[in-house]
Amino acid sequence: MMVRGRAAAAFFLALGAWDVLGAEVVREVRFLLASRWSARAIGRHLGVSRGSVDAIRDGTHCSDRGRVEERDAPPGFEVIDPARRCGVCGGLTEFWPCLVCAIRALGL
Repeated sequence: MMVRGRAAAAFFLALGAWDVLGAEVVREVRFLLASRWSARAIGRHLGVSRGSVDAIRDGTHCSDRGRVEERDAPPGFEVIDPARRCGVCGGLTEFWPCLVCAIRALGL
């Protein structure tokens, strides 16, 4: 069974593999958008979907999320880069100790 559409996007997002296009393709899309190409023409030229081109143009593409910075870490936590899987819960975390485990320990 092949997973498509929103289910596939949720699957990749859960794995942390949201930057499927790659930085070079995203830069090329932005360059072509600045050069006044249409989303359909860019999609055909680069082999990406028109929806991805629109998301990059609108700033809602997952490549615009960026990394967590030190100032974004909750008190008592430090940022780890790259994100790793927690040895206890298996969750992908950018903070140490694992934020999910800390919340579960509080009973929330």
